[in-house]
Amino acid sequence: MNNYKQIYLHLPSIVCSLMLSMEGLFNFNQIINYDNYYIDTKQSIYYTDIFISYIIIEYLIYYILKEPINLFTQHIHHILYLVFLFYLKYNNHTMVFYVFFIDEIPTFILMLGKTFKELRTDYGFIISFVITRLVYHSYMVTKFLDDAPNIFYILFGLITTIMHFYWYYLWLLKY
Repeated sequence: MNNYKQIYLHLPSIVCSLMLSMEGLFNFNQIINYDNYYIDTKQSIYYTDIFISYIIIEYLIYYILKEPINLFTQHIHHILYLVFLFYLKYNNHTMVFYVFFIDEIPTFILMLGKTFKELRTDYGFIISFVITRLVYHSYMVTKFLDDAPNIFYILFGLITTIMHFYWYYLWLLKY
C-alpha cells in the first residue's frame, strides 16, 4: 500500500484520537472527580458526535478506497460502539463515554506509527496502553458499577475492559 493511501486510511483516526485524548487530558481533574456521570454536557454531546462522525467517515474512506475491513477490530467493534453511543445519546448519558477519552492516547500513538514509520514507538504505545486502557479504564469502570442505571452499562464496561486485557495479551505474544 502506498504512503498516500496509508495517510487517507489513518488520518481520521489520528485526528479523532488526538482530539479526544487532548480533551480527556485537559479535563482530567474534572472528569476523575465528577459526581454524576449519567448526564449530558455540551462537551460530552459534541465529542460523542465527533466520534460517531469519525466511525462513519472511516467506513466511507475504506469503502471508497476498496480496502478490506477487519471483522473484529473494525466491523464488530465499531458497530457495537455506534449502538452504545446512540444508546447513550438517547438516554442523555454521553458523559459515560466522555470520561474514557484518554483511552484514545494509545490509538493516537499506534496510528501515527502505522502511518509514519519513523514515528513508531512500541514502548510509547504499550506504556500508554497499560496506563489508560488497563489501569485508568478498569478504575473508572469500577466507579460506574455502584450506580449504573442498568445492566447494559455494566456489561459494556466489563466487555471493553476484558477486550483491552485481551489486546494487551496479544501484544505481549508478539514480543
